[in-house]
Amino acid sequence: MALFAMNLMSTGADMCHARSAAAARIVATADVPSGAGDGHVGGISGLDYDQRQRAWLMISDDKSEHAPARAYRLRLRLAGDRQLAVDHITPVTLRSEAARAYPQPGHGSEAVDPEAIRFTPDGKDFLWSSEGDAADGFGASVKTSGRDGRVRALVTLPGNLQNRGRPNRTVEGLSFAPDGALWVAMEAPLRGDGPVADADHAAVVRFTRLRAGRPPQQFAYRVDPVVRAVAHRLSDNGVSEILALDAERLLILERSGEQQDDGTFRFHCRLYLADFGGAPDVADVAFLDTAQPTSPKRLLVDFDALSPEASGNLEGMAWWPGTTSSRHNRKLVLVTDNNFDDRVVTRFVLIDLPAHLLARDPRRLVDRFR
Repeated sequence: MALFAMNLMSTGADMCHARSAAAARIVATADVPSGAGDGHVGGISGLDYDQRQRAWLMISDDKSEHAPARAYRLRLRLAGDRQLAVDHITPVTLRSEAARAYPQPGHGSEAVDPEAIRFTPDGKDFLWSSEGDAADGFGASVKTSGRDGRVRALVTLPGNLQNRGRPNRTVEGLSFAPDGALWVAMEAPLRGDGPVADADHAAVVRFTRLRAGRPPQQFAYRVDPVVRAVAHRLSDNGVSEILALDAERLLILERSGEQQDDGTFRFHCRLYLADFGGAPDVADVAFLDTAQPTSPKRLLVDFDALSPEASGNLEGMAWWPGTTSSRHNRKLVLVTDNNFDDRVVTRFVLIDLPAHLLARDPRRLVDRFR
C-alpha cells in the first residue's frame, strides 16, 4: 500500500487539470465508522459490483493482523440527496485451496496482503490480488475464489511481476475489460525498472494484459511525481486502482501521500484516462527506465480540487450499476482506506463523469508515447 510519482508533463496538462476538476461532480457520499459490520471494517483497498447478482464486494488489506484476511459483501445504494447508504456488511474469510484461513506474516507459511478485487465476467467467482509476503518468500499473486472465499485457482502472472516486485508495492489494481482480458497494474516500478518516483521525478510501471490463448502483454505507464514532499518525512505516489473503459483504455487512480508531523499521511488522488491502443509491448524488455516511451494519459479528476468530501486515501473503484454505456455519463464509486486508524472513517464517494470526458480525443492526450 505504498504510493509514488512523475514529472508534470506540460502546461497543457495543467490546463486540462483545471478543466477536468470542474467537469466531474460528486453525487453522494457515505461514511462508515470503524467497528461497523464485524467490528473490523477498515483498510478497504478494493470494491466491485456484479450486475447479474446485483451484489457488491469489497476487500480489506488486513494481513490477518486485526481479523482473518477477508472480503466483505455489502449493500450500497442511493438514500436521498447526496447520501449513500451502506449496510448489510458481512465478512467473507479468504481461504487457501486447503480451506484454511491465512495466517499473519512471519510464520513461514503464505500470508496475504490483499489489494484489489473483481468479480469474474460470469459473476460466479471473484479474483483478488495479494502483494505477497516477501519475508517468507511468497511473491505477488492473483487468486480466483468462490463465493465462500476459498481459492479455486491461481492466475498465472509473468515471472517479472512475481519475482521483481518491491515489497508492499506490487499488484495494486485489477480490471476485466469488456473483451474478457484481465488487466493487472503494479503500484510501483519493478526492481530494475528504474527508481520509485519522488517530488522531482516520474516513475515507470508495468501494466499487464492477460488474454486466453495469447502471450501476456505488458505496457509502460508513467505516474506523476509526489504531489507534495515534506523534508525528512516519507512521501510517494503510485497506482492505486484501475478500471477498464473498453478493450484499450483504462481509468487509472493515482494516489500520492506525504507523512505529517504526527506520523499520519495526507493524501492527494487523481483519476486519469490512459489509452494503450498502439502502445509498444514491453513484455520482452527486461529492464525499463524513465526514458521508456509510455502510454498517453489524460487527467479526468483532481480530487483535491473537486471537493474536501472526496479527499482521502482512495483505493477502491467500481462502476455504479446501470452506468456502463460509453455514450452517456458514467457514475463511479470510490472508497477510502483508513489504514485501520479508529479516528478515520471509511468513505464512499459517488461521482458523475460526463460522457465527453471519456470520449476519444487524441488532441487532449498528453505524453503520447514520449
